[in-house]
Amino acid sequence: MSELVFAKQFLTALDSRPIKLSSDHIADPRSYPASNAYTLPRLPPGHPSKPLRKSPTNPAATSHSITLKPLKPSQPTITLPSQPPSTSIYDLKAAYAAQTSTDIAKIKVLYKKKPVADSKILSELAGDNVGAALEFGVMILGGGVGGTPVGTPPVEIPQPLMGEKEVGAVAQGPSGAEELRTEEFWRDLKGFLVQRLRDEGEGERWAKAFRGVWEKEG
Repeated sequence: MSELVFAKQFLTALDSRPIKLSSDHIADPRSYPASNAYTLPRLPPGHPSKPLRKSPTNPAATSHSITLKPLKPSQPTITLPSQPPSTSIYDLKAAYAAQTSTDIAKIKVLYKKKPVADSKILSELAGDNVGAALEFGVMILGGGVGGTPVGTPPVEIPQPLMGEKEVGAVAQGPSGAEELRTEEFWRDLKGFLVQRLRDEGEGERWAKAFRGVWEKEG
């Protein structure tokens, strides 16, 4: 059979069939080739949804009583009642610094003996313990402890110097050669030499030497 004859027979077979299916065409399912039914695999059980936390109706039940306890017993302990869950660690530091006159940059807050970032809030640290009392440790770095509250500084009365006392005593007592004849002058000279030389024996020896020279010349 030549290719031309085959093409003609094929086209003739196509012409005998309808060009398109009618709108009410129904195919017989029995004419379909047999195939196994495909079943989708069973999905594993999913995780149960997390139950939503019910907010208590009493607003006071959501607040926390905060205790800020320093590591050193010499520093004051501060209690902050009724703090909302949105209170940050930085807010606690600011409150402690204001009540104790401490530099806020020198304050470190600890929770369960671990440092806590300033951005953390109470609800993150409390977890399910809504409204529970929380205790934080406070560590003050060097130079951060403030002194007493600022007030009027005490007035200091200047004390007269030793030289001023001696000048006053000389002005009231004898002067010149009369002063050299008093025992008080030689005791003062001995005390000065001992204090200046830091040796009692040397001070006494030189005081006697000066007095001996003065007695020979006098």
